[in-house]
Amino acid sequence: MSFGGSVKTDNTATDAHARISREQFNIWQDKFAPLIDEAFVWLDDPGMMDRNIAQAKEAVNQAHDAGRGATARSMERYGVSARPQEQAAMDREASLDRALDLTRTSNDVRAVTDARRDAVERGLFGIGQGVAGSAQSGWGNVASMEATRNAANQQNAAATASSNISALGTVAGLGLTAAIAL
Repeated sequence: MSFGGSVKTDNTATDAHARISREQFNIWQDKFAPLIDEAFVWLDDPGMMDRNIAQAKEAVNQAHDAGRGATARSMERYGVSARPQEQAAMDREASLDRALDLTRTSNDVRAVTDARRDAVERGLFGIGQGVAGSAQSGWGNVASMEATRNAANQQNAAATASSNISALGTVAGLGLTAAIAL
C-alpha cells in the first residue's frame, strides 16, 4: 500500500552535464594534450639554459671588447698612454667588470628563462579551459537546479505520504470511536 505515490526524478540536465564533461575531456585530450606534451619536451630541454647563457656571455664579451677598443682608440687619438702600473690597474678593473657582468648576465638569463618557462607552464595548464569552463558552469547550474527540484519533489511526496497516513489514522480513530459508542 502506498500513501505518497512514487517520486519522479528528472536527471536530464545531470546526464547532459556528465555527457558534455566527458566530450570536453575527450576533445581536450585529443587536441591539447599532445601540444602540452610537446611543449614540455621543449621546456625540459636541458641544453636550453646553457645555450641562452652562452649567447648572453658572448654578447657581454663583445660589449667589453668593444669598450676596451674604444678606450684604446680614444687614448691614442689624444696621445695619452698609460704607465705599466696604470695599464695593469686598468686591466684588473676591466677583468673584474667583465667577470661581474658575466655573472650578473648568467643569473639574469637563468631568472628570465625560469620565469618564461613558468609562464608557459601556467598557460599550458589553462589551455582550452576557458570556453569549457563557461559551458561546464552553465550546465553545472542547471544540474544543481535539477537536483534541488528532485529534492523538493521527494519532500513533497514524503509530506503527502505523512498527510495521508495522518488522515487514515484520523479516519480509523473516528471509526473506532463510533464502534465504541454503539
